[in-house]
Amino acid sequence: MAVAVSLFNHKGEKVGETALPKFLFDRKVSPALVHQVVVAQRANQRKPIAHTKDRGEVRGGGRKPWRQKGTGRARHGSIRSPQWRGGGVVFGPRKNRNFSERLNKKMTRSALAMVLTDRANENRVILIDSFEPVSAKTKLFATMVNTLPIKSKKTLLLLGKGEKGIARAASNIRTIFPYKADSVQALSVVTYPFMLMSKDGLDELASVFKSK
Repeated sequence: MAVAVSLFNHKGEKVGETALPKFLFDRKVSPALVHQVVVAQRANQRKPIAHTKDRGEVRGGGRKPWRQKGTGRARHGSIRSPQWRGGGVVFGPRKNRNFSERLNKKMTRSALAMVLTDRANENRVILIDSFEPVSAKTKLFATMVNTLPIKSKKTLLLLGKGEKGIARAASNIRTIFPYKADSVQALSVVTYPFMLMSKDGLDELASVFKSK
């Protein structure tokens, strides 16, 4: 049985219903698979920041601190050694660490369809017949958002290739997060409670999913 959602116009008026593609919005959800994919996608976005300097990166220690013999003190070749205060760190974190994880295509596709199904079952998918009357004006787009069930709620906005102007208008609204429909991930969907897209965006999402 196909999942149907309400179809709104730019004035927030319900103008009908639209059946969502079953291969995207009618999947059996596996929480374990979704969790695995989301964790991996978060790891792939992670950029290492923590970085400690080893003895070759710290300053100073260009010469031997004292002569090798005759002082009664231990032998040292450089104050950059780890045992010296201000010296290099031996096993500290390094910025060249790789956190990325590999995922196969079948897993990522399945997880995306599962989270889309979950959003549809919770009535959190808002479908607009067209964004054209709104144009690229932030004021017009904000007026439209305020008439929809997503008012004041964090929403993922999926856009087709011909809707770049809408992305500029939506980027000025703190609760709307524009995203290209042809590159959406499961992580993007689960991050925001609601989804908003036009029929063109839905068609592009479906076509890209089929072609992958």
